[in-house]
Amino acid sequence: MALQTNLPHAYNRLASILAHIGLLDHAREMYERGRPFHPRKAVSPSIVQVHVWNREPELARETIQTWRLESPGNKYAIYFAPQPAMMTGDWKEAEPLLEEALRLLPEDPLIISLQGVFYAQTGREELALD
Repeated sequence: MALQTNLPHAYNRLASILAHIGLLDHAREMYERGRPFHPRKAVSPSIVQVHVWNREPELARETIQTWRLESPGNKYAIYFAPQPAMMTGDWKEAEPLLEEALRLLPEDPLIISLQGVFYAQTGREELALD
């Protein structure tokens, strides 16, 4: 980073590493440093993982909504969409978002595993195991 401070990709990669090792505040800072390099994007999509892992469902929800407007077919935006509602136990909000994800990406392992988590959290153990 010291040698190439203007590379947005470097900021994004460093932020991802920091997020994965639990340094969420530092990851947020690196994502924000990379944002000016993408002036047409309203959000840095990768910051969603920081919001989710830092238990910030409202920030996650807002970021995901903006992300989905910018990139409606992005599989990661679709995957993350039900998670803020699942984090707060709002199953009525989560279920249609998960159903939409299953319609759009019916064979994707990310979505299938998220469906299993949803079923487990809502007490449907057999469906979760299936």
